[in-house]
Amino acid sequence: ITISFSSTYLLFTILSVITTNVTIDPVTNNTIQLIDWWKSNYSIQKFVIPLLTLYPLWIRFMQCLRRSIETSNRWPHFANALKYSSAMSVIAVGTYHPYLRHNSIWITCFIFATIYQFIWDITMDWGI
Repeated sequence: ITISFSSTYLLFTILSVITTNVTIDPVTNNTIQLIDWWKSNYSIQKFVIPLLTLYPLWIRFMQCLRRSIETSNRWPHFANALKYSSAMSVIAVGTYHPYLRHNSIWITCFIFATIYQFIWDITMDWGI
C-alpha cells in the first residue's frame, strides 16, 4: 500500500505541475484558459484529494496511539497524536466546507494547529 500511495501522490503532484489554468498559445501568442479536469471532477475533489492529504496524517496518528499503548507511556505520544489530529481536523473542515475558511473560528484553529506543530517539531523532534 505504501508504494501505491506514493505512486498516486507522485502522479497527482506531476499532474498539478504540468496542468495550469493559463497558458500562452505559441502560434497566436494569446492567452488561453484551460480547464483542469481534476478541479471540475466531484469525486476527485471530495474523495481522492482529501484521502491523499489525510492518509499520511492518519497513519502517523495511529502510530502515535500504538506507541503509547506499547510503551504504556501517554507522554509524549498522546501529545504527538494531538498534533496530527489537529492537522487532520483543520484540513478536513477546510476541504469539505471551504466557505468556513473565512470564519474566525476556523482561522483560529488553523493558527493553533500550525503553531502547535511548529513548536512540537522544534522542541520535541529536533531537540532545539
